Amino acid sequence: MRSADDKRDFGLVIVLLRAILRWSRPMLSQASGVDEDLIADCERGISRPIRKNRERFARAFGVEPSFLDELAPVCRSLRLAYERAARGQWPAAEPGTERLEEIVTASVLEAMAPYLLELKALEEPPAPCPEDSSWA
Repeated sequence: MRSADDKRDFGLVIVLLRAILRWSRPMLSQASGVDEDLIADCERGISRPIRKNRERFARAFGVEPSFLDELAPVCRSLRLAYERAARGQWPAAEPGTERLEEIVTASVLEAMAPYLLELKALEEPPAPCPEDSSWA
């Protein structure tokens, strides 16, 4: 059985990918075929989706299902760092040192760089084909 933290971490994966794509829950529901209420329960850490729904999420996000599982520990690290900082257990930054936001941002970007590059490539307009030139 999965722990409550595993459920929360997987929920953060869904929230993070939705945020990157700027998708609402209804948009993810439509793209994945997963009920919007189930998506909300997953994001809140109430439930962890069954394998079939994880595959649906992965397909909707355009990634392999294993990527979602690999991203969960990254989200766990972010969540734990935030919880420590919120409890005042994060060391105060010395002048001239990196702030928490910089450390978190660098870690997330490093872990997600290959996937962010793929997303960026999808946003670039396709190169014109020879038919376009003759049509113009």
